[in-house]
Amino acid sequence: MDEKVKWYQKSWPMWLALFFFPPLGLGLLFYNRDRHPRWKIIAVFGILWLLILMIPKSDKKETPPSPPPAVEQQDISAVEKDKANIEETIKSKLGDKVKNVAVSESSAGMYSVDFEIDVPSDDIEAAKSAAVAVIRDISPNISQPIEQYRAMLLHSGTTLAFVIYNTENAGNEGYSITRNGKTEEFDPNAPAPPPAAPSTPETQAKVTPSRQAPAAHVNNSGPGPNGETIKGNINSKGERIYHVPGGASYNKTIPEEWFFTEDEARAAGFRRAKR
Repeated sequence: MDEKVKWYQKSWPMWLALFFFPPLGLGLLFYNRDRHPRWKIIAVFGILWLLILMIPKSDKKETPPSPPPAVEQQDISAVEKDKANIEETIKSKLGDKVKNVAVSESSAGMYSVDFEIDVPSDDIEAAKSAAVAVIRDISPNISQPIEQYRAMLLHSGTTLAFVIYNTENAGNEGYSITRNGKTEEFDPNAPAPPPAAPSTPETQAKVTPSRQAPAAHVNNSGPGPNGETIKGNINSKGERIYHVPGGASYNKTIPEEWFFTEDEARAAGFRRAKR
């Protein structure tokens, strides 16, 4: 009577082991090599399968984006805190003398301050003196670094002029006034020009009084002196930039030159604003 075949002598346990646990399957194959004439070929495939199973699988899970650095968040909050402190200092110092105070970050760690002043008359010299007095009154009380002060002078609800003070120029330098689309520097301590002599009736009959160009073209909404709509501005870095209607900074830009078309602005060396 034939001896009963053991389980490890059968073929199906060997094949299962080769697939799920190759080391055991290779061992059974070698033990029963007499039963499998091509056991060497089977062993080669078994070894290859074992090597494939041993290759580490890479984790394809995407790494979640890291949160922004805490330092950057602190810098943003510090800037907003500085702006609030500057506005509070100006309002507490001047009260109703100024209105529509706005503080913006002009460069790294530096700020620009914009505000409006109502002047009682259209006397440009008196308006300049009022703006200079306000700037000199608030600048010693602000601890944050200010790069530029910009004062819009209003008379009867109409923009009369803009007075700008760049703090990088010490002393009486750095003051300029923009009026009727033209910008000129001035010394706040220089004596005011003498008033013009009154004209006689004969002179008035001969000379037609000159009509000042409307101030609308230097405010935030009007066109240029000749109907131009494109504003040219030179910033504190010397960059010549032009702004078209609808741009993000168009209404608050103080024009130093005016253009009818963008081609004219580019020909004059200006580039278009990024926003």
